[in-house]
Amino acid sequence: PGKKRDQIVLDFYEGIKLAIDTLNSRGPQIDLRAYDTEKGIDYLKRTLQTEELKNTDLVIGPLFANENPVVQEFSIANQVNVVNPFSNNTDLIGSNPYAYLFQPSSETMGKKAAEYISERARKNVCMVLSGTSKKDSVLAANFTQKANELGIQIVVNQSFPKEEAAQIVKLLATPTEFDEFKYPSEFTIKKDSIGSIFVATDDPLIYTKVISPAETRGDSIMIVGSENWIDDTAVAFEKFQTLGVSFIAPNFVSFENPKRKAFVSRYLRRYGKVPSNLSQLGYELMLFFGNQLKTNGVYFQDGLNKAEMLPGHLFQGFQYQYSRDNQVIPFVKFRGGILTLIEKK
Repeated sequence: PGKKRDQIVLDFYEGIKLAIDTLNSRGPQIDLRAYDTEKGIDYLKRTLQTEELKNTDLVIGPLFANENPVVQEFSIANQVNVVNPFSNNTDLIGSNPYAYLFQPSSETMGKKAAEYISERARKNVCMVLSGTSKKDSVLAANFTQKANELGIQIVVNQSFPKEEAAQIVKLLATPTEFDEFKYPSEFTIKKDSIGSIFVATDDPLIYTKVISPAETRGDSIMIVGSENWIDDTAVAFEKFQTLGVSFIAPNFVSFENPKRKAFVSRYLRRYGKVPSNLSQLGYELMLFFGNQLKTNGVYFQDGLNKAEMLPGHLFQGFQYQYSRDNQVIPFVKFRGGILTLIEKK
């Protein structure tokens, strides 16, 4: 009844199992098998030598990065398709033609964010602020490259170590003039001189230092960040709404989606609890790739290359045309206290 040590994995697996029930009610049966790697490379290697795994049609995982090289080697040697459910890191799939990311890559998210800002920012002048992790660097670099192609002028492009995050506040909100009530009325970076800020990090120590001075400035800067900010609770949702923050949200599921309501109802009946975001993700991943197995066969690559956007069940959709990460990236923002999809222009 209580949360287990590996609850994240269990939630994800429960979503997969519910999707298998749906898939198996529609024709050819899919046989689902679960393997505990016991977080040991030697144990994993022995497991991968079993004939049933060598003859499997799809591997979901591994869930731990240190196990990935062994699984990729197995995938190539045995020509078995493998999908990583959680990561945005293309290094994990490398040049393996049988490997996919269920999530969009950091490269894809950076480029799509630049396109979004190009279409919607009031002014084509942008700041790029990030942390120092590899993921942040890849995200920022791909945003910058695409922004330059689209004619966006980047006036600041800077990464901040955690211990220097306070410098962001000085950058954005150092006052140069005050009103009659001694409140800042102008700053070193002039009000309304910047059209947008792309914040290429999930680190709350960095992005909270953007939100706070944006409130102080009170101008029309568009801020674009990550859906992971919403799960962190470091910033009150009403601040996101007041500032009109847009989120890159590949895992967005609308609460108004009738299919989501049906999924929640089924999950409650089956497991006696409300599904987590990871349960939703497991369900959606298994439905998508299970349907690919049924529609396009074991090697569904050709089918994916011929298809443009494929609708999701809970998610907004998928596109793997000549790509091995999902190219469909919704953007959302809070409106009336509800996360709302921003329709494409």
